[in-house]
Amino acid sequence: MARGLSPLTTTGLLLFISILLGATVMTFGEEFIEERNTLATPRCDTISMHVIDVGGNSTLCYTTNEVRLFIENTGAASLTGFRAQIVGTENVHDAMSDTSIEAGTSGLLVFTIPPLGIPQQIRLTPELDAGLCPQESLTITPLHPCS
Repeated sequence: MARGLSPLTTTGLLLFISILLGATVMTFGEEFIEERNTLATPRCDTISMHVIDVGGNSTLCYTTNEVRLFIENTGAASLTGFRAQIVGTENVHDAMSDTSIEAGTSGLLVFTIPPLGIPQQIRLTPELDAGLCPQESLTITPLHPCS
């Protein structure tokens, strides 16, 4: 006569195996998710940029329909775009630029603007492949008319 495991022992064994398997999946799953989040988070701490000055004068200027500035990327990351919030005496305008500036190079940014009075301030937020980096924004004031 063959003897098997009692139903109570079998249930306990299945429960133990299920808990062990679940804990293993959760451990590897958590590490996988943390790794993916690290890759998806922009490396904003690698950004360093400034508006280029020529002879002590900022290259940032405006006309009635655009704001222009030269940016030097002194950081380790390539910038893939910019968001500009331009504050005028009568309105505020948000503009995007997909101009890329490689690490160690400079580039011209031109933002087309609607009528917003006299531009008073611009807040420039850099973008990496993984997203915007608001903590690395430049707030620049005053703005001068282009000559």
